[in-house]
Amino acid sequence: MRLVIAIALLVAVAVSTIAQDAPQPTAREALLAQVGKTWLKDVKPEDRAARIEFLEIPQSIREHIVANEWEKAQLERFTKDRAYALVAAPDGDYAIHFRGPHQRSTRKLDAARARILRRLYNDAAFAAPCAPELEAWLKAEVDVQAVFSDAVARACDDVKFRPDGDTLRRARVNLLAEGTSREAIARALGALAKVDHAPECCWAAIWLISRMDLMTFHREKGEGSVNDLVAMDARCFFENVWYAVKARHDFAWGCEVPDKDFLNYVLSPRGTGEPLQRWRRHFYEALAPELVGKTRDEAINLATTVVYDFYQYEGDTTWEDFGMLTALAVHEGRCEDCSNVECCMLRAVCIPGAQAFTPWWGHGDGNHAWTWIPSFGKGSGDGAGAVKVYTKTWDGLDDVTDQNTPVTRFECDAPADATEKLQLLVWNHDEWRLVARAMPANGKAVFEKVGNRKHFALLVRTPGGKDRMVVLGPKSEPRWLNNAEKVEGGADFTFEKQSPLGEFQPDRQYQMQVWTTAGWQDLASERVSTGALKFKAAQDRLYRLKAEGINGRPFTIEEIDGEFAARVR
Repeated sequence: MRLVIAIALLVAVAVSTIAQDAPQPTAREALLAQVGKTWLKDVKPEDRAARIEFLEIPQSIREHIVANEWEKAQLERFTKDRAYALVAAPDGDYAIHFRGPHQRSTRKLDAARARILRRLYNDAAFAAPCAPELEAWLKAEVDVQAVFSDAVARACDDVKFRPDGDTLRRARVNLLAEGTSREAIARALGALAKVDHAPECCWAAIWLISRMDLMTFHREKGEGSVNDLVAMDARCFFENVWYAVKARHDFAWGCEVPDKDFLNYVLSPRGTGEPLQRWRRHFYEALAPELVGKTRDEAINLATTVVYDFYQYEGDTTWEDFGMLTALAVHEGRCEDCSNVECCMLRAVCIPGAQAFTPWWGHGDGNHAWTWIPSFGKGSGDGAGAVKVYTKTWDGLDDVTDQNTPVTRFECDAPADATEKLQLLVWNHDEWRLVARAMPANGKAVFEKVGNRKHFALLVRTPGGKDRMVVLGPKSEPRWLNNAEKVEGGADFTFEKQSPLGEFQPDRQYQMQVWTTAGWQDLASERVSTGALKFKAAQDRLYRLKAEGINGRPFTIEEIDGEFAARVR
């Protein structure tokens, strides 16, 4: 009997070892197997291949991407063992994405989205000959300053598109700056003066040149960052301007877009800090045929929905952003990447796509970015729980907090001779993080449009002065807290075993702390029979607990529903 058991154990171990060592199926193998079991299970095996269409970026687009060494490395790193396919199942079309043996997404498509995806993974638009107007200029001698002067004059042919003085000055400085691809940009500028809607195209091009010193592919530590004035080539510049203006005239909603939003959120050739790529014509040609006769809202829905037919959120990628064409190959990225792709897909058809963001959450760790359509007041609602929400223009930040969440305002004293802005900070990742500034005047500083949908604890920092604390909440006035360094007084407060901070455990250690002008100070507390804590608490103080398994967010002690309890901030 023992021999039989021993043999059985050996066999079990051997089988287990074989199972562990068995090679994992590739992404393509796993996709084919899953498709056969799920979507095409009622289709004869010999007929299945005709219903599966694997989509990959064409070679011409791949070559454009890998011209940037960083993006080449990203393709090598993030496209290994991926499979992406359209499946014509008996109940409709599906887009299916596998990474290795794991199914990452499945999207049921309508016919329009399936057609868009096929165009996105085809290079008919990308590899087509460039416009004849540009082709002629690519072969011509170019006098950069003369071309620029001619473009200014062409813009002024229509009084609506006369560039302002500041834009003209900035554009001239940028175009003639050392390192600028001035001849390439000038050739594109010369061609734009010859196309339909030439005054508008020249106006848009001059504005774009004037802001390009601020447009950069950003690397995490700066080394390897490349500004668009250096990276821009003639075709990329020409197509970016021409197709932006073309879309403004092709679609009924184009005339509704104010100039500021058109320049910042349609014309802009990049989402944020991703590598510069020639994406605009490719996206336009993919979407435009499906928008004939569509309303603005239908266009917004189609443009944003199709993004997630090939792309999805994945937080564990890189600090840098993926290029727009690279997104077609890597299929996944951080929230900023997702918003970049959404914004550029919208911009391709003259829907202003802005990236809204909160620099730091006020109720937890991290931050977030999402898509906002300022002209038409449409966003995802992702900023509803933020203290501050901004969108970036090429001249600074626009505060759009009040368009995303309920807000309040408060003022605080400042030194009469203060020359620096007061800072507003939130607790995030175990530090106070900056989210806003306010310039004092006449001994006061006012923080406008501060989100108060949630219960927040905020720190106001005066450069060279002492920190102050204020708490906000829904439908309540801002309330200042006491953060004196000397801690005294208070009434006994005892946590229940189950508390808003989590469940206390008898065998764990807990350290109560209180915020003061000297930082977090340890506070005396004692354990009670349930394992929870008892301590002297005041309603005008900010506290936190340092312990495993307990919410470490700051909290206040307040009367809630007739009883004193912890209010997590």
